[in-house]
Amino acid sequence: MRQVYGEEFRREAVRLAQTSGLSYETDFTQKIMQDLTSARTRVLRTAVSGDVDAALALAVYALGAHQIARTGPIGLSVHAYGSFGYAVQDALIERREIIHAAYIKTEPEWFNWCMCQTRDVLLEAQTILIASALDLSHSATTPPHTSNSCTCKQAVADTLATRLQVDMAQHWSVNIDFFMGLTKAQIIDAIQAAPVNVANTATRGKAVVAKQLAIQKKDDLAVIATQALEGTGWLPDVLRTAGLVSVSCADIATDAYAEPRFEVTDIGLEALACAEAVAPDLAGVAAE
Repeated sequence: MRQVYGEEFRREAVRLAQTSGLSYETDFTQKIMQDLTSARTRVLRTAVSGDVDAALALAVYALGAHQIARTGPIGLSVHAYGSFGYAVQDALIERREIIHAAYIKTEPEWFNWCMCQTRDVLLEAQTILIASALDLSHSATTPPHTSNSCTCKQAVADTLATRLQVDMAQHWSVNIDFFMGLTKAQIIDAIQAAPVNVANTATRGKAVVAKQLAIQKKDDLAVIATQALEGTGWLPDVLRTAGLVSVSCADIATDAYAEPRFEVTDIGLEALACAEAVAPDLAGVAAE
């Protein structure tokens, strides 16, 4: 196989990301996209910080991108936590400060500390530092705004979310501020997607219901949408994770010692298989 470097390496990652079937084109504003992907980045950071294997895979990916492909890794930046606009909400900030205060006084002291630690201690520190380096936020929506970097960042975030089984419905929920950042048409579409309204929309017709809702003011529509979708687990496409494995809580409650029952789908198996292939493939995270 011919080795590719630099910009050619990045172009190949973009091509694979664009043809992988992962789509996030949306009419959301750049601000909404930035807010949504920033929220997802915070959750992914926390998830990576608790998964030594995922952190190790990302570390190898980052070093390989720099040294072998001679290009910066997608979605990872040594200074990401400092430039990240939501550091105050970062769950890892206290853990980073402990490392900094205890061990990073001068570079020689930090080097000597690292050389004297056990594997377990170093792996724990690595998970925190690698997780803090994640920066998968972006503001791309639809062309011409969609850049190559944003396309790849979204693909990396999608792959990580599947690998770590991150369900954003457990971490993000609709609110009035979110809907106020959308157009009336987008809010109406969301209202009609609410489980409580699906039957009504099917009976009366989407166009008829949309026309009736269009009479309402945007503020009122935002309230209606929030009330209809709050607690339903509804997510914008950009936050949805393919290949989530669901566990039946009822089954577990019936028999505390029973093996959990999973709902396994072809899509889920394919997504998980792709995610498992990330670690040994230096371009895998971007390509997925």
